[in-house]
Amino acid sequence: MDNFTPIRNGILEHLQGGMLCPFDLGIYLFMDLRADWAKGIFHVCALSIAHGFNDPKLKKHIQKSLVRLRQRQYINYKKGDGTRGGYPILINKYFVTVAGLSGTRLNAWKHGELAKPEYERWNGDRAVAGQLRGLI
Repeated sequence: MDNFTPIRNGILEHLQGGMLCPFDLGIYLFMDLRADWAKGIFHVCALSIAHGFNDPKLKKHIQKSLVRLRQRQYINYKKGDGTRGGYPILINKYFVTVAGLSGTRLNAWKHGELAKPEYERWNGDRAVAGQLRGLI
């Protein structure tokens, strides 16, 4: 589907479990909507996100939110001071819907703090086999 970004249903459980505050959810969803659909990576910095909300004064709050999201492994990025502008933020469990990696899911934590993307088949072979059975 064009112009469609799926949101993982598991996020609702995280909200109900108190693992995400409303502000962090908003930042997470903003990045999820703006990420490269072919990779699940968003090249950005806190100030750019603040401008995306049309409020540069949010920069400090967004920086804290990014740290919390990283600590809870919703996103991953290389540690730095951000003085060079935007940097790649990997969105963990991002389901790729277009291009060559379509049908895979980004594992942003496979290589720990290196923040190196790793793409895994989503739902394994069972999903493919189940789809084939329906066609036969």
